[in-house]
Amino acid sequence: MKLSKIGEVRIRLHRQINGTIKTCTIVRKNGRYYACLAAELDLQPLPKTGKEVGVDLGIKHLAVTSDEQFFASPHYLRRSERRLKQLQRLVSRKKKGSHRRQKAVRLLANRHEKIANQRKDYAHRISHVLVKRYDLIAFEDLNVQGMTKNHHVPKSIVDAGWRQHDLQG
Repeated sequence: MKLSKIGEVRIRLHRQINGTIKTCTIVRKNGRYYACLAAELDLQPLPKTGKEVGVDLGIKHLAVTSDEQFFASPHYLRRSERRLKQLQRLVSRKKKGSHRRQKAVRLLANRHEKIANQRKDYAHRISHVLVKRYDLIAFEDLNVQGMTKNHHVPKSIVDAGWRQHDLQG
C-alpha cells in the first residue's frame, strides 16, 4: 500500500477490496497498525420484507425482539475475568518504568482488545440477522451511562455491550 508522506507500506490484506476506495484511516492499537479503508460500492438495496420489530436490551438475554426471538448474552468479560486478574497482578508487581512492566501492560491490553473484538463480532452478527429480516428496527432508549453508576449491575451492563456500535447506532 502506498501512503502519502509515508511511502510504501506492507499490508496483510484479509479480503479483496471491492469498489472505489474513498478514504484510508490509519489506526495504531496496542502497538499494531491498522488501515481502515472506506470504499464506495454500487449495491442493490435489500428486498423489502414489510416487517417491523422492537428490540428490548437486557442482561440475561442481550436482546429480545417483539416477536419473541432471544439473543443470548455471551458474557465475554465474565469468562475472561480470571485471566484478566492474573495479567493485572503481573502489571502491579512490576517496577514502574521497566521493560517487563511495559510487556505486562501490552499483554493486558491485548486481552482487553480481544474481549472488545468478541463483543463487536457478536454485535455485528446480531445486527446482520436483524437487518436482513426487518425493514424497521426500533430499540428502547436507555440511559446506559446512568445505569452503569448503579452499584449492583454495571459490570453486567458493560459486558453486554449495549452502548457499542450496531446495537444502538
